[in-house]
Amino acid sequence: MRPSADPPHAAIEPARLARRLDRLARLEEQASLASESFERIRTPRKLRIRAEFAWRSDPAAPHGDLADRLLPPRNERPPATRLVSPRGIALRLHLTALFVAQSRPSGTMPANTLPLADADVVSWTDLIATTAERHGYTGRREKKLRQVHDALRRLSNPEVQLVTLPNLHRGPTGKYEGFLLMHEGGAPAGGRDNQRYTVPRAESKTMYLPGGLFLNGWIHVLEDSELAFLLMLACLRSRSDAKPVFATSEVRLLRFGLGRDAYESHRILSRLGLVRVHPGPHPGRRYGRAGRYLRSDPPKPHRFELLNEGFEEPALPTARQALAGLPGAGMGARGQGPGRRPHAGGVRRPYRLRSAATRRALGFAGDAWAALPLPAPIHAGEPPIAPRRPDSPGPAGARTLPLTRHDGTCVQGRPGRDERGDDNQAH
Repeated sequence: MRPSADPPHAAIEPARLARRLDRLARLEEQASLASESFERIRTPRKLRIRAEFAWRSDPAAPHGDLADRLLPPRNERPPATRLVSPRGIALRLHLTALFVAQSRPSGTMPANTLPLADADVVSWTDLIATTAERHGYTGRREKKLRQVHDALRRLSNPEVQLVTLPNLHRGPTGKYEGFLLMHEGGAPAGGRDNQRYTVPRAESKTMYLPGGLFLNGWIHVLEDSELAFLLMLACLRSRSDAKPVFATSEVRLLRFGLGRDAYESHRILSRLGLVRVHPGPHPGRRYGRAGRYLRSDPPKPHRFELLNEGFEEPALPTARQALAGLPGAGMGARGQGPGRRPHAGGVRRPYRLRSAATRRALGFAGDAWAALPLPAPIHAGEPPIAPRRPDSPGPAGARTLPLTRHDGTCVQGRPGRDERGDDNQAH
């Protein structure tokens, strides 16, 4: 399967790529357990969501000049992008709760019979995979339960109102048990209370995401920004019979509340085989900061297709294979990016002791000079720098580092450097 008509280059920083690959490795065990837990409960074939969850029927007011492509304030975005967070699980928990609730008959108000955490039966902590690990006396289950509590507090916030906590006043233990879903549109305008959630009927106008998002582990692998982008495509697909779909920058910002960084997630999603990208006439340029266009040939945005068959693949091995093939995947968390000199001898880069405080600290460190590593030459062909104590003779032909005493006088340096005053001055 070819994921894109012209696959864009998925640019991602080496450090961020390394963190993501590490996250996938730490998620593997919990994601496998979550998939097994989904098999033990009733689940629908696909997740149906009312469009109000990802789409504003009335556009938000522009935040400043619309040409600046600034996102509206968070409280003016639709619920889906309002929940986006780099670390939280509120968006994933809400989508999971909707998926579980839709195993009930359509038109009903689903009850919540699953406990938050129970080792004997399937619970909400079993359906969510996180990178939580045992630390000291705090186990993995306790950490996940704390994350679920934080997510429920956010979802029940008066400005969000996506869940209600009927047992909130019960006490410190059990106040989050039995939480109930509210309508996907969230808090109504004017400070009114939201209504209870009902499973959409067959004739209801909804968007949908494949059930493989949960059953095959994609809900754990994808970041919140990528989930928000998928929700935007699902909403556009439900509102138009045309394929592929597109969103102008005005619609993306004011209707979906999706910023530039979240929009760029189509690169990774295309690599994962979940989205097919049909690039515009200039696939290498960044729209929104483009140069001048002829009025007869205005800029055309990318067009996208949401690939249902991509969600049928197992998420973790597919994601690992796709991300491992990106440039910089073999670099560590401090990647060796382009333009950086290779490290030598364990030293990140050649250093020159220009700071007076650094010179004083190292100049009077006694035998600590013996522990200093030998940096690589600053320029090819030059002899290596030999840091040493001022009273010890250096090897023939080796350059020495100028040092300064507390009074600012130079004790050592290459001939001619004192006259220029560029290395031996106290700063």
